[in-house]
Amino acid sequence: MTADIEAAQDSINLESYIFQDDEVAQRFATALIAKQQQGVQVNLIRDSVGTMSTPSAFFKTIEDAGVNVLEYNAVNPLATVKAGWDLNQRDHRKLLIIDGRSAFLGGINISSVYSGGSFSQRSKVRPGGELPWRDTHIQLMGPVVGKVHKLLMATWEKQAGKPLSERNYCPPATVEGSAVVRAMGSSPDEDYSLIYAKLISALRSAETDIWITNAYFVPDPQLLDALKEAVGRGVDVQLVVPSSTDSWLVFHAGRSHYKKLLKAGVKLYERREALLDAKTAVIDGVWPTVGSTNLDWRSFLHNQEVNVVALGDGFGDRMRANLGILALIRAAGWAFVLSWSLATALPAHAQDAAALTARYAALRGQLASDQYPRPLYLESTASRDALRGDVYALLNQRFALVASALQDRGKWCDILILHLNVKGCRPANSSAGKALRVNVGRKFDQPLDDTYLFDFLYAVEVDPGYLRVALSAGEGPLGTSDYRIIVEVVALDAGLSFLHLSYSYVDKLPARMAMRSYLATIGRDKVGFSIVGRKPDGQPVYINGVRGVVERNTMRYFLALEAYLGALSAPDAAQMEIRLDTWFTAAERYRAQLHEMERADYLDMKRKEVRRQQAPGPSE
Repeated sequence: MTADIEAAQDSINLESYIFQDDEVAQRFATALIAKQQQGVQVNLIRDSVGTMSTPSAFFKTIEDAGVNVLEYNAVNPLATVKAGWDLNQRDHRKLLIIDGRSAFLGGINISSVYSGGSFSQRSKVRPGGELPWRDTHIQLMGPVVGKVHKLLMATWEKQAGKPLSERNYCPPATVEGSAVVRAMGSSPDEDYSLIYAKLISALRSAETDIWITNAYFVPDPQLLDALKEAVGRGVDVQLVVPSSTDSWLVFHAGRSHYKKLLKAGVKLYERREALLDAKTAVIDGVWPTVGSTNLDWRSFLHNQEVNVVALGDGFGDRMRANLGILALIRAAGWAFVLSWSLATALPAHAQDAAALTARYAALRGQLASDQYPRPLYLESTASRDALRGDVYALLNQRFALVASALQDRGKWCDILILHLNVKGCRPANSSAGKALRVNVGRKFDQPLDDTYLFDFLYAVEVDPGYLRVALSAGEGPLGTSDYRIIVEVVALDAGLSFLHLSYSYVDKLPARMAMRSYLATIGRDKVGFSIVGRKPDGQPVYINGVRGVVERNTMRYFLALEAYLGALSAPDAAQMEIRLDTWFTAAERYRAQLHEMERADYLDMKRKEVRRQQAPGPSE
């Protein structure tokens, strides 16, 4: 796309949900500014939520160069803080139009997440340890470019963009190739989604095969029925869906439908070694579509989207060969086949224990590295709306001891209170079941009335050789949601155990704004644990930003759990003091990441909080 931008002679129109301030976006910005200065008119539409993490100064530099920049449905924190933050009515399109003669559209945003590639076996991870993204974009020429331009201009006018200078935005179209190409746009302002209606119609008309690749697959009843009915007609229905995601809420919502689909005969495959973001389908080999539309309610009801359907010219066959499901299956290890018989043959606990044991085998190399003074591995992921950190550690303790200690709900308050920000914890009973009532606050002594109070629902699963404890809160502290701490432990040979701790939450817009303020001020120089590069002297460069935040808290909770387990052999009266001292000593081993206060200050603060926590409280 940058080559076409550099070759533009008259106009460039760009519409993108995400325009990040990273290496790729900087190259795009430089190219756009250069063309504007050469007399080519550049117009840019960016979505307010999609570009929220991009500094306003980034776009100001582009505007100062003469580029027209329009912010779609601008988010105003002052106007919306009382009414709530609206994530709907977003512009999810990704369009680039050059001189009115060539257009690009599909799922690719202006971001470096695609730079790792997903077809090269030598490029499975990007800098920072993140998976490369797998997406699909298409270049169009011919009469369809005029239709795409009308969609973009309609958005500009509805959003009251400034009047544009006169340019030859829609030159006379020339016929390119023999395919019949139609661009379809959808908008939340319309009574129904044209893209959805055409897809359902094509699915119901399918005779031989339906191949779909989609990043956010959360089908409504009509779409589910269309897929199951197609199988009933003898149609080969195959879906490729992600095995990892940047939105865990959507991911798990989609997975809730897998059992029904597998039972009906739909073939499901999970894409491995890349974060799948493509939105494509091929029906009967003759009805292929590429675009920005996910198969979920947000795309169909609340987003501006655009897809293209290309009939004829063998395009459907080429999509099946190069982008379709069979290409993924044939590439060894790139797709994992989900099986109805496998899903129903093993109890859930047995599957979880087997998965954690397999994870231990896969991580043995990382566990033996010298980054940590013990067999431990930490990783994190961050997306537009979710953060997650995972610690995997080998414990020199028998499973029976670990499981006995961690399945007692009351003992979890003794673990959580070790964390700097946990100010109090008590077992409680909520309307949803057994819980822990937790107070979270600042890194200094606070009255409980000044802290944030929420309930962690408590759930435990235990089998011979496997334990899972889940602490989950629908609403977490500081404007977060889906707040979770999950601990799994599996028994190993030689009296060892393997532990996995996952810490995750969804970042709502108020929390995201607060995080941006924190990272721009007191959190600016703080780092996490993932090594993303090396300095000239060979010293590591650590991850920062939101992933640094989630990695620090994940490690703090792991150290609390480790300190709790390590003190179990001491007399009961001495255990808490040992845990406090052990936690602080362990945190100071990672001083660059975890140092917040001196030992005396930590111990004084925590002793007061422990006494308060142990005092008689209200009966439940």
